[in-house]
Amino acid sequence: MRLTDRILGGFMSPQDAIIEGFFGVIMALDVSNFMRLALFGQDEKAIIFALSVAIFGCNLAWGMADALVNSLSYYYDETRRYVFALKLRGANCDEEAAKEACKALEEAMTDVESDILDAQGKEVMAREIARCARAKEPRKPEMRRAILTISGVTIFMNVAAGLPIIGAYLLDSVIGINACTLLANIIGLVMLFLIGYYQDRGIGRRHLWAGVSMALLGLVLLSIIIALGG
Repeated sequence: MRLTDRILGGFMSPQDAIIEGFFGVIMALDVSNFMRLALFGQDEKAIIFALSVAIFGCNLAWGMADALVNSLSYYYDETRRYVFALKLRGANCDEEAAKEACKALEEAMTDVESDILDAQGKEVMAREIARCARAKEPRKPEMRRAILTISGVTIFMNVAAGLPIIGAYLLDSVIGINACTLLANIIGLVMLFLIGYYQDRGIGRRHLWAGVSMALLGLVLLSIIIALGG
């Protein structure tokens, strides 16, 4: 088992975890550029201190808020799964259970899956789902461990994404604060590129254009956020 799978414990996909890094980078770049403009002309040391505290604090706060949302989403999804399994297990007959499974299957399918499967294929899958659900006791959701894992990973990814941006400003005494701001933006774009490339690799491809697209998307999103007041 890969290290990422062991850390995430099956409660969160590596792709979902890395997307939290995307939000963290956008937040850090937003705070960096907005506050740099707002504090223009002030003492450089004071600017760097304010930027560092603001980036860390905002990313931590965003990570905590996102952790709550992700945990609630997991809770509702797992509870729904458990209740659905109990419903199939408590059906009066296999035919009734298969009908319930078919309805749930149609609701859960994406457009791509719906186009691939015909009515017979859906019926076969529904009957297998019903058979398996009725053959064993449904697994109860591991809420405590899941929520701790999801919350920890979400907060960590958001905070960690802001650290390289903060690190760029620590070179102030060497290259000056304006160059630090430029460097922070370059680092952010590189991180967005790597996130896009990693996501593309996760679906079985390795296209550099995916990384470029993610970086451009982040740049456009950042521009909109700053234009709207941060």
